[in-house]
Amino acid sequence: MTISFLPNGNSSVIAANTTSGSARIAITTAGGTQIGSFMIDNLSANAVIVNIGYANTITATVATGVSTGQGFAIPANGTKYLNLHQGTAISPASTVYAVANAVSGTAQVNLTPVYIYQ
Repeated sequence: MTISFLPNGNSSVIAANTTSGSARIAITTAGGTQIGSFMIDNLSANAVIVNIGYANTITATVATGVSTGQGFAIPANGTKYLNLHQGTAISPASTVYAVANAVSGTAQVNLTPVYIYQ
C-alpha cells in the first residue's frame, strides 16, 4: 500500500535506548493551526516502542511493559503513519509529546509532520 503525503513541518529525532522511555520531545503547533499527522521512521536495526500523547508525563518502558500515552511498536527500519486530528484546528495551541524506547540496543526515531492525502 502506498501512502501519499506532503511534509508539513520540521522533523524531530528521538535517540532511543533501553532506558529512554521517559525522555520526551515536544512537538508544538501555533494556535489555530492543524496538528495533523506524522510519519514516524525507525532509522535503526532495532525495534522501538513509540508513544505519543498530549500529556508531558507519557512514558514507554519495554522492560516492565508499563507505558502511558497511545503507542505502538515499529520494527527495525520500519515506518508508521499517525493521524492526530487531521483537518481539525486545535485552539488554543497544542503540544504533542513523543517518547521512544528501544527493545534492545539503541535506535534513532525520526518524526516528521505530514499531510496525508486520503
